[in-house]
Amino acid sequence: MSLRLARRHRLAVDCVLGAVLITGVAWLLLDGGDALDSERRLWLRNAVRLHALAALATVYLIGTLWFMHIRRAWRTHRNRVAGVATFVVLALLVATGYALDYLTGEAEHATMARMHWIAGLMAVAFYVVHRVRGAATRPADARAIPAAAPADRP
Repeated sequence: MSLRLARRHRLAVDCVLGAVLITGVAWLLLDGGDALDSERRLWLRNAVRLHALAALATVYLIGTLWFMHIRRAWRTHRNRVAGVATFVVLALLVATGYALDYLTGEAEHATMARMHWIAGLMAVAFYVVHRVRGAATRPADARAIPAAAPADRP
């Protein structure tokens, strides 16, 4: 049984995580505190909205990965360290993102925001390591046959 995701599923994960990364970096670059002009404030507001939408899609995809990849992969003992690190940092991002919106006051907000963007940058590195190690630890016979979902087959 292959642990490799179907091409469409991998593409969805990569696109959604890319959207979260791009909108998160845009948010960091645009946020200048209270001294924002109206045009920059509009760009920032849209970056935040798109980031929240992409984050919601990420939570959905984590759910699909739990049933289609994580539970099966755990039983094989392959790529566990990178997989667990990726999952933990994604859980930290969900928790800090939720806390930023609903649980922090002004005093804690800056600290929580810093934790969130550091975890976001760590998530990129962990995800890349997980993907590279996954490909490297895939059995030789599974490398020759690309994974395909029933919808991907002719």
